[in-house]
Amino acid sequence: MTGIGIKALDGQDSTYHTRDLLIYGKYRSIAVVKRFIRSMKNECCRWIVVPMRVAKLRVEVSLCFVWYNHHRPHQGLGGRTPDEVYFEVYFRREPANEERRYEPRRNWRRDSACAEPWAKVKGRRGVRLDPRVSYLKGRRHLPVVALQRAA
Repeated sequence: MTGIGIKALDGQDSTYHTRDLLIYGKYRSIAVVKRFIRSMKNECCRWIVVPMRVAKLRVEVSLCFVWYNHHRPHQGLGGRTPDEVYFEVYFRREPANEERRYEPRRNWRRDSACAEPWAKVKGRRGVRLDPRVSYLKGRRHLPVVALQRAA
């Protein structure tokens, strides 16, 4: 997503426009948009020195949108990212949190209860994992975390 436009004329207007979303007078629509703006402020904009040039500000905000939609899991979406939800609906792809997973606990029983959504184990139990943290375009406030099998 290259950008987002949010239009709020006053507290009475409940029309908000985004590139792929139109919420008009829907129940709780204002709350959804306000929560999104709060997340963007807290997780992106408060951690940077805001550029004085509009073009540079657009780049920073666009990176925040990419991170927010592609890399950040959302509790309200069941641990999935907005991109996973979108592509699952339109292209029938499985979300990453439902794919086969590594199991680091050696004595874990395959038939025991697991956190939702339940996913099958990939390979043997007791595998060692190393967390890898990278940063989107070098921005330290936009972490991308991945687990890799240890050597």
